[in-house]
Amino acid sequence: MGAHARLSPSGAHKWMTCVAAPALEDGCPDTSSKFADEGTAAHDVASMALLEDKRAEAYIGRKIVVGKNTFEVDEEMAEHVQFYIDYVTELRDRFTVAEVHVEKWLPASELYCFGKSDDPNVPEEGSGTADFLLIALAALNNPERPSVMHVVDLKFGRGVQVYASDNPQGLTYLCNAMSELDTFEDIDEFHFHIVQPRIQGGFIDSAEYTRAELLEFAAEAAARGNEAMQLVAEKQQIFGPAPLGQGAGEGENAIGTAFLEKLTAKANPSEKACKFCKAKARCPALEREVIDTVMVDFDDWGPVTEENIKSVPSLNITLNGQMKAIGLIEDWCTAIRAEMELRLLNGAEFEDFKLVEGRRGPRKWMDAKIAEAAMKKARFKTTEMYNFVVRSPPQLEDHVAKKNPRKWAKMKALITQAEGKPSVAPMSDKRPRWTPVKQTDFGPIVEDDDIDLFA
Repeated sequence: MGAHARLSPSGAHKWMTCVAAPALEDGCPDTSSKFADEGTAAHDVASMALLEDKRAEAYIGRKIVVGKNTFEVDEEMAEHVQFYIDYVTELRDRFTVAEVHVEKWLPASELYCFGKSDDPNVPEEGSGTADFLLIALAALNNPERPSVMHVVDLKFGRGVQVYASDNPQGLTYLCNAMSELDTFEDIDEFHFHIVQPRIQGGFIDSAEYTRAELLEFAAEAAARGNEAMQLVAEKQQIFGPAPLGQGAGEGENAIGTAFLEKLTAKANPSEKACKFCKAKARCPALEREVIDTVMVDFDDWGPVTEENIKSVPSLNITLNGQMKAIGLIEDWCTAIRAEMELRLLNGAEFEDFKLVEGRRGPRKWMDAKIAEAAMKKARFKTTEMYNFVVRSPPQLEDHVAKKNPRKWAKMKALITQAEGKPSVAPMSDKRPRWTPVKQTDFGPIVEDDDIDLFA
């Protein structure tokens, strides 16, 4: 895996929120996960399909190697990638004349030139690759319309829903593309789109920006990025290339102590900024944030009663702040556990902890076909050998919906789904506020054995 720029567009939310993050991460190895590598494989399929003008299913069965993982393109991956392809294709077809780029590398905007590392393997700070970039010169319905720019970002993960508005990654791509491709400054509209095929059955979000808004963002990015790189330079001058927390005698002299205090003061822990930070297990500011949040006297809460809730609103204010910090605290705990495990695996010794064998995996046949043949030879009954169960709605949909939509449409009438249970969410969540449903809101249940769903 090649080295990554410290100030990459994908990490813009981190280094713009916490200018100390690049210095804290300095020297930490680049790592990946199977989920991230799967996303890279999906991006490869998407780019091949767009460049070769094929549908994603044309690549089913192809094996793609990413890092130490090998992924075989299956129907599910192809379906999700095609969702993205359909969107960018429809976007492209809105215009009679358009300049289209797939996996376009964009050097850092001249508006915030952070410089390049001496390491030839490290890309220019602030540079990055846009998944899909389009400059539309003429619209189908309005040939006189000014030129517009669209950048589309494919996110293949299942977990975190991401929005396009006020998105530092998207703004960085747009600033880079504006500097690189809009040499005559004749583009008036800039759009950033996020496509997440595996979120809510396919999630798309878009935001529009003006040139003035991009210039304002670029000025802020320049200030934050340059401050971050200055801290990196100071860290390397004082402590060298090793990650903080692994250097001998670290912080034992006045200069080192003063810098660590400065770095801690500059750090700005938050759930989004810390989520993918490689240094969160050894970040003193994050540790302090967690301790300050959890060190509360829970005896002060008293019983959760209606009277208590109404009479002590200050407790609700405290709880509100603690709830906001839960994601950050959970991520910190996970990072501490991972750091401990990594050091133990590398031979470190700790007074209170050691490595043990974890829970073993489920028992399974070494070869299912050989086991099946052995059971038949031993005259096992069919009911002893096999489990026969009706496919669930999602399983049946995967097998039937596309091949025979009429059959699937009839079966949909037999599907039921429980209402979602109330769940705590931030006010920024776009789902409507949950309200309890009164029993009288339900009509009578009618049973009729004469209904023929397949008539």
